[in-house]
This record gives sequence, structure tokens and C-alpha cells, in this order.
Amino acid sequence: MMQNNADVDRVMVDFHDFDDYIADLFENMNNSTNKENHEFKLSCTIKSTRLEDNIDLLPREIYKRLVERGLDLNIRQKQIHYWWTAIGQHRYKRDEDPFISAQKWLKEDSYHVIFQKNCPNSLGFLTELWNVLKNSQFKIHEIGVDATYNTNNLKFELYVVHAEIDGMGFPLAYLTGLEPEFFISDKDFAQISAARFVWKNIKVQLCLWHIKKAVEARLSSNKKPIQINYNGEAAHKLFSFIDPSFRPNLTKEKIIFCPKELRSIVWEKMNKHLHEHPLIPMANGQFRSSNQIWKEAVKEIYDFCQQHLLSWLWVYLWNEWYSADRWFLWFRAGCSNKLSIMKTNMFVEAHWKVLKRDFLYKFFRPRLDLVVFIIMKQVVPQNERKFNHIFVVKREKVDRRKAFKREWKELSSRVLNNNLYLTDINNCFCGCPSFLTSRFLICKHLIQQKGIVDTLFFDMVYRHHQYLFINTISSQIIDFERSNSHNLQTALIFEVAEDENLQVCKEIYERLINTTEKVLDILKDQQDKGNFKWVKSVEKNFQPIEKMLTEITVYKRRRTMEAKVLHELDDIGNL
Repeated sequence: MMQNNADVDRVMVDFHDFDDYIADLFENMNNSTNKENHEFKLSCTIKSTRLEDNIDLLPREIYKRLVERGLDLNIRQKQIHYWWTAIGQHRYKRDEDPFISAQKWLKEDSYHVIFQKNCPNSLGFLTELWNVLKNSQFKIHEIGVDATYNTNNLKFELYVVHAEIDGMGFPLAYLTGLEPEFFISDKDFAQISAARFVWKNIKVQLCLWHIKKAVEARLSSNKKPIQINYNGEAAHKLFSFIDPSFRPNLTKEKIIFCPKELRSIVWEKMNKHLHEHPLIPMANGQFRSSNQIWKEAVKEIYDFCQQHLLSWLWVYLWNEWYSADRWFLWFRAGCSNKLSIMKTNMFVEAHWKVLKRDFLYKFFRPRLDLVVFIIMKQVVPQNERKFNHIFVVKREKVDRRKAFKREWKELSSRVLNNNLYLTDINNCFCGCPSFLTSRFLICKHLIQQKGIVDTLFFDMVYRHHQYLFINTISSQIIDFERSNSHNLQTALIFEVAEDENLQVCKEIYERLINTTEKVLDILKDQQDKGNFKWVKSVEKNFQPIEKMLTEITVYKRRRTMEAKVLHELDDIGNL
């Protein structure tokens, strides 16, 4: 809308024509005879027929493009930001109340709302990845749950339920109808209670990273507790070696909770206790039950505290970590017949990082309905595309496979001394300390007994919760070929379609091609002049391009070879 004195003109335009419209508008104004007298205010009513194709651009990017196309500088970026905000609200805003608006939008778009309550306000819903995994006949063994804060204007906590698939996490929101075996959490007892209520036999596994962070923070603090909640008699009844009188007294004197030189030793012992399991032998080859592991761990940490007269430390470790109602939350031995593959919930934390850094960074305290819209329309499709690239069309590999291959090769080159540990190549376990704490449950003894493996092994190997811990048969992926054709079609669409609209894509290509052609002209010119010093100085700038070209060439060659092999196999089959 343009206002000049009392005359008002209102123009309806498509959003994808918005840039050209504004540029032409001001070009005509600049060509008018009395442009120096124009004092105006501008407002536009936008018809959002292709709004979703452009609205993801930042206001500053839109403003920059408008200026490049002739926008009068009297129009400020703040005005563009206002229009951008107003236009975007048409996608998700269904009510002035963000909570009610989010509910209405989810129902309008036929998303599966799990529950909703108004006192207190709470909302739960499934993502499209639930259907993808369900249709892919995928078996979920482990899930991670975590909450994040400061994502919306109502200050609601935002929870996510992540499914572990081949070492990666994919957001499901809620796992109706599934029976996961492991629940990875950061010691949030509300989450733990809810998980136990829904899944009666689930093994709660506290995140290793959060355990270490909490323990190290407490060990480094000499703050004296206000009261002592420790029952020495009850601890003595469980374990006779615990002296009920070994406990601190509340005095006004300062305390040394844990000397600095002993803190790393405490964590080393706790880390060992966390990893011990009935399926993994000790260094002497002996197997132990879960209760034996717990008892010996308690004795080891108790003797350490008593030896160094650290009664405050003992009370803390017993109450928070080693008591009867705490140890099985973080000991892997809490589940005697299976071993959790995931040690941390970092795959869930990574989800929050992506959400905040890549999607919510452009908003300050966004409305709750906007956050829900972004999750369902942008974050989840990105994860679905990743899933299809890895498991359906197999265009990518899981990141952990690269790390596994790198560690395997490094361990295979180590010098193998006399092996005094029980090593079973048939069940893939070893009694050495390195195997116990290994991320991939491998060690040099196991690998060198295994011998040389071909490169295909690293693309086919999977980890398991029971013997065999490592082999080339997946306990999760049943048969993606039997999945419905919709997933494959969706994946193929994702191969072609990008997040940006076609117009933006075209502009990017044109910009890169123009830049490359200009650089090529400069290179040829400097080559004719024999400018050796200059080309040496800029050579490093071309290394990423050379690397990209090499990767593309290798990929094309591999695809060509695969097609050739398939063609030859078809010919053989026709004989």
C-alpha cells in the first residue's frame, strides 16, 4: 500500500513477485518529474500463494536483494522485517493465544496429537518420522529423552523423544506401541518415572557425560551441606563391611570435600564401575553377576573414602550413586543380559543444537505455535531426508562408521604383547580394560585375532546388545526393500528438491557460475603474464574446490561401476 496525501492505492501481488514489484515501483517513482517532493509511507498486502518458497530467507537478505534491484533507501530494513513477520504469521497463527493456536494448527494439518491439557498447559504430538520408521519395519532398542528451555515466548520446556538407529538419533516425540529396551536420560527423575510408568521392564541408563559433569562439579566444591541425610545402619545391613560410624559431623569448621589430587582417581573408579557388566569378563577371565559387580564396586569406593578419611565424599557417593535405589540407574550391569550401545544422550543434545542454531536463531522468544510449525515443517523433514539418504537410497553413511573404521585400523597396528586376557573371537569380547570402556567394544587383542577384513566389512558391521557384540547382521534393519514405495518416492523427491525455492536455487547457480567464469578469466590472464608468485599465493584458496571435484569424480566412477556390475549380472541371469 502506498499513501500519497489522501490518495491510497492498494496492490495485490504474489510473494515471489515481491522483489520485482518493489524495484519497479521505485524505479517509476525515480523517473517521475516531482520525485524530490515524494514523502511517503509504504505498506503492502501480500497474497501468500507461494509464501513458503521465500519466507525462510532472513529479512536482511530480502532487504539486500531489494536494494540491489533499486529499492529506495528511504525504505528501512525494519519495515522489511515487519512485513516478513506479518507475512509469516499466516502460516501458523490460528489464535492470539499461542498455545491454542498451536493446537489448532496441528489439527488443521492432520498431525497426530498425543495429548493436550489445559491445567497446566501441555501438548504432545507425533512427528512424520514415526510413520516412516513404522512403515520401514524398524526395531527400536534404545531411546533418548531430553528437555530444552528458552525456545518459546510461553517459557514452556520442550521435550523430545529420540530413537537410536545405527548410532544416530531421529525425533519421534512419543513411542506409542513400541517397547524400547533402554532409556537414555540425564538423571531427570520426572522423565525416569514417566518411562518406568509407560515401559515396565525398561532399563534406564544415565548419560555418561552428564554423570561425569555432575560428579566433577561436586568433587571440586567444598560447600558444606546444610544437613546429613545418611542412614549408616541401613547401609551396614546391605553390606557388612560398611562401618555405620563412618560419617561426617555438622560443625562450623570448613571441610575439604575431596582433595584435588584424588578427584581424577574417584572418577576413574566410577567410570570402571559404570562399564562393568556380567557379559564382559574381568581381567582374570572371571564372570560376575550384577549384584556381585555392585557389591565389589561399593567396597572399592568405600575403602577408598575410608582410607583417605573422606566421610563427606562417601556420604555423597552412597546417597547419589551407589545406594540400592541409584546404582542400577547408571551401572550398565543394571541390565544383566543386555548391554546398552549408547552411553550418552548427546545425539539428543545435538538435536537441540541444530534446532536453535539452524532454525530458531532468527527469532527472539518466538511464539509457541511458530516453534511447533518450524519443528514439523522444517526440522522433521530434514531428519526424514537424512534417514532416507542413509537407509533407503544409501547416498550417505552413518558418521560413526568412519570413526569405527579409523579406530579399528589404529588398533590393528598396535604392538600385541603376551595376551593375558580372556579373548573370545566367536562372541567378540575381551577381558582387557580397553575393551571394557571402548566406545565400539573393540580392542587390539580382539582385532588382531580377527585378522584382516575387507573394506566391505566396515559398511556392513553392526553393534549388538548381546553376543555377538559385533557382526554383519543388523538387529534393527529388517528389510527396507519391503517398505512401502512411498518412502522411496519421497527419498527420490528429496534428492531433487531443495529447501530453497526454484528461483533462489537458480540465482545461486547463476551467481556461482558467474563467479567461476570471472575467476577463470583472471587465472588465464595471470597465466599469460607468467605471474608465478601470485598463483602460489592463491593456490590454497582452490584446495576445497579441488577436493570437491575429486569426491564427485570418485562418486561418479563408483556409480558407473555399480551400474556396470548390475548390467553384467543381468546378462548372466538371462543366459
